[in-house]
Amino acid sequence: MQSKITYNLTIDGHDISFIPNQPFNAKQCLSEGDKSTIALAFFLSKLDIDPNRQGKILIFDDPLSSLDTNRRTYTTGIIKGLVQQMRQVVVLSHNEYFLHEIGKDFGLVDKNTLRITENFAAKASIIEECDFK
Repeated sequence: MQSKITYNLTIDGHDISFIPNQPFNAKQCLSEGDKSTIALAFFLSKLDIDPNRQGKILIFDDPLSSLDTNRRTYTTGIIKGLVQQMRQVVVLSHNEYFLHEIGKDFGLVDKNTLRITENFAAKASIIEECDFK
């Protein structure tokens, strides 16, 4: 049985609607960063109450996309905290500085950093280990 959570989002005292074509609907009132942050918050809240999270593998696909500097810093900290709690965490990103930040403090954790490069002449991709030091 799954628990059900009721919530309301408000901006300046106005309830945000998730129904299209309604006044103050989420599509018109929230930025892409707001939407990404809310989606991540809901995902993390569900993960937080999962008694089997130590056996889970998490995959983040470009989690900083559309986030401002404060949200990027906070999200980086959250992901770093999850590395110790999960079976495995996979982070995909085009931002090598972010990937370096995620992995720099985990000396005891088994980690691999891979880079995928495109060989346009051969019409193939190459996966190789990458060291961000």
